[in-house]
Amino acid sequence: TTAEKIDINDDAVRLLAHAAEGSMRDAQTALDQVIAFAGEHITADDVSTVLGLVGRDLLLDAVEAVADERASDLFELAGKFVESGYDLRRVCQELARVCRDLLVLTIDASRFDDPEIAPEGDRERLRALVQRFSREDLMRAFDVLSRAETDIKLTSQPRYHLEMALLRWIQLRHLVPLAELIDGLESGAPVRRAGASDTLGRGRPSGVSASVTPRRSSSPGRVKADTPPAAPAKTVPTDTKATLRQAGPSTLPSADGDTGDLKSALLAEIKRTKKFFYGTVVAQAQRIVLDGDRITFTFAANHRTLQTQLEQSRPSLEKTASEIAGREIRVEAEQGAADAKVPTSDPTPTEASEINESLKTKVMDDVAVQDLLDVFPAKIRSVEEA
Repeated sequence: TTAEKIDINDDAVRLLAHAAEGSMRDAQTALDQVIAFAGEHITADDVSTVLGLVGRDLLLDAVEAVADERASDLFELAGKFVESGYDLRRVCQELARVCRDLLVLTIDASRFDDPEIAPEGDRERLRALVQRFSREDLMRAFDVLSRAETDIKLTSQPRYHLEMALLRWIQLRHLVPLAELIDGLESGAPVRRAGASDTLGRGRPSGVSASVTPRRSSSPGRVKADTPPAAPAKTVPTDTKATLRQAGPSTLPSADGDTGDLKSALLAEIKRTKKFFYGTVVAQAQRIVLDGDRITFTFAANHRTLQTQLEQSRPSLEKTASEIAGREIRVEAEQGAADAKVPTSDPTPTEASEINESLKTKVMDDVAVQDLLDVFPAKIRSVEEA
């Protein structure tokens, strides 16, 4: 720049290189355009104005608005992008690049010294933003913005697609990993999205926490379900279920004297403290027998995994049973005999329909299915025999 008597700062040179995308000829052409506009003194703002590059400050303002869940500010920022004459596809590209930069900084903090990832003037803002987004948030945001870029290319209302993409980004930050959701159900603790704020936009009261809505989709398992628009059908009345949840061990009916009371009390306590474990493991046992100081759970031959899971939870189950009984109780798990299958001919359509209805009734009466419907409201559509 000394020979040409041009004064240009490092940020402006970096923007020129970024706009050229590795092409020396394009970089020289862009520099000539900027010189014709700004003269001998060139700044980063001059380069952004001439080449139509999106201002970094506006991009970071948008990311901060998403982090704060200020939905109304996102509409204002979308208006600024349009008023400034930016190509909204370019805006999506640059926002996706910011997400990528934040993800790199999340993985490797040493990249804060890389001016290509974290320019000196933006480092403090980037350090603050890195603490507010998880890696999953940033990867989902990258996908949303990439899809919005394609949609904008094909629509006559690009601004609407940009606004909806930014709002969708806010909503995606409330998603909770399935493993955390299951852990929360087992422990009975409320599940919260780490890093998500308590409000969405400016319309939600500050005292209301963000709720987690599980995605409703058809399960690939044996039981097929689709989500109805109205309230889900349940075979057990709500009042009866509420009574069962509130009833303590002492109020449960007795099967056969003290043995029945102890067994019922133990099952009720497991269901109260570990509802998910009760529905998926304990309720699947073929038999539960209390003999003196030993309680035995018998599982079918094809339920070896459930037997293993119960054995892993044996210490906590023995502790609970001993506290209820007032004496030491041992918990054991064993494998039952496999059911012999009798070969039969193919049923007629009428018989198949009756069998399906019988299986459906049996499934709806199953405790595990009822517990599943409590957590994920759905309608049982059809049942297949394993």
